[in-house]
Amino acid sequence: MSLEIEVTYNSSNGQVLLIGWFEGAQRARMVLTGPLGEREEIQINQIAASLGGAVKQVLDEEPEQHQALAIGSALVGQLKIVHERRRVGRSVFLKHGGSVATELCAKLVAMGALLARDPAIVRALSVLQRHLH
Repeated sequence: MSLEIEVTYNSSNGQVLLIGWFEGAQRARMVLTGPLGEREEIQINQIAASLGGAVKQVLDEEPEQHQALAIGSALVGQLKIVHERRRVGRSVFLKHGGSVATELCAKLVAMGALLARDPAIVRALSVLQRHLH
């Protein structure tokens, strides 16, 4: 199984961070890119749980469920998923919980916060975490 997730997190001031997640055969790679070109790549040689289940739920979710919540949202994620020959892209309004897509975006931020070492990337992740909670 091959899985690709890319989320560009944007605020009213511009791009905050881009997180890419590439998964296959019990291995994964996370790529974090900041707005000024900072980049950190993290190899995960063995994963016990896949994000495939969460991705299937996002693909089955109706995007209209959270479109109405956009008003007043300080943070938006541009979510792109490639899974089992399906490609999906949508905007996810991250200030408001309740959607599976929002939860997936928050999981990626939480994993990045645990694994990242670059100071600029860590700062961007902490900003995202404040907005997501």
